Amino acid sequence: LRWRGLTGDSTPIPASNFAQIDSSSNPAPVVSITAPADQTELVVGGSVQFQATASDADGISKVQYFTDGSYLGESSSAPYNLTWNNVSVGTKSIVALAYDTTGRSTASTALTLF
Repeated sequence: LRWRGLTGDSTPIPASNFAQIDSSSNPAPVVSITAPADQTELVVGGSVQFQATASDADGISKVQYFTDGSYLGESSSAPYNLTWNNVSVGTKSIVALAYDTTGRSTASTALTLF
C-alpha cells in the first residue's frame, strides 16, 4: 500500500503500521429468549411478556426483539423484559438481538408462537 501526499510524492506504508483484527479477542454476545416458551399459543389482542438472558465480557448495552423481522422494542437492563401489546393473529417467529457495549451483536434462536 502506498500513500500519496499533497506534494504528489508516493510513500510506501510498512505492513507493521496495520493492525490485524482478531474477532476471537472480542467474541459476540450470547443471548437466549427465556420466556415465553417456544410453541406458546398467543391470545389475539392480548399481550405477551418477553424475557431474555444475555452476556458478554464487555457488557450488554441492549436486547432488541423482532417478530418476523419487524422491530417490537428493546430493553437495556437485565432481565431484558419487553411487553408486546395487542398481539395480532397468526404464527410468529420471535428473535432477540443482543448488543455488547462495543457494538457487536448476535441473534437468539427463533421462537415460534401461534
